[in-house]
Amino acid sequence: MTAIYLDYNATTPCDSRVLQAMLPYFNEIYGNPANGLHLLGRKAARAVETAREQVAGLLGANSGEILFTSGATESKCTADLWSASPGGAWRYNEHRAKSSRLRQISKNNTIKARRPPDFPNPPVPRLWQ
Repeated sequence: MTAIYLDYNATTPCDSRVLQAMLPYFNEIYGNPANGLHLLGRKAARAVETAREQVAGLLGANSGEILFTSGATESKCTADLWSASPGGAWRYNEHRAKSSRLRQISKNNTIKARRPPDFPNPPVPRLWQ
């Protein structure tokens, strides 16, 4: 039986070209790019900056406008913080990671969090018994 993967929102297979380009950073240049005190960190930081410049070039942006995050939740939270404006509001979000962050922002009165009273929590389907 052939498996069918239906959760590409969570993860996707890695393109072989990406894997080949990344292999050195998995086992040779694995230093923390935020720590420039050691050689591996400096090499990793240079690689991140090169990647940032490449992405900026593809998008027609400045490299300073490119922010890398570790995943979807961090990306969503960062976008929420950047887009929050006084008087702004959000209504409903299906992912608790984002809605909890929006509630936290609302505590600081940056935006007002609200949910329509007639909008119930959506049912969560039971896919596995």
